[in-house]
Amino acid sequence: MKAAIDWVSGLGLTGSYLQGFFAELRDGITFLVFAKVKPRPEEVSLEGDPQQVIESSRPKREVPFGPGYASYCVEWYACWCQRLIPDREMRKKVLESVEQHFGEKKWLVEPRAFNREEWWASLPW
Repeated sequence: MKAAIDWVSGLGLTGSYLQGFFAELRDGITFLVFAKVKPRPEEVSLEGDPQQVIESSRPKREVPFGPGYASYCVEWYACWCQRLIPDREMRKKVLESVEQHFGEKKWLVEPRAFNREEWWASLPW
């Protein structure tokens, strides 16, 4: 779960953007998104460094700025979560715990202050 919390923290989404993102992950991801990025059996990693699996699962396209960014993040989630957490029910439980974590931190209702340009420049691409 720590890897998922760290990943969401690094996305730079807060407030209504983060709420919408969790709603999309919880309710809106379609079968087609998951099918598009479904890992081959040898790509499922129940061992090893979760951060490395997440990073290696990043979509191989330019990171969009603006409205397309959320879709990019949803695709990235669909890619890495199937590799780290192949069981659907376990993915659901982890996602609920991560969303609860950010709710408790109030990131879902009170956006933390951050400089978007600094955050964008700090991302590892």
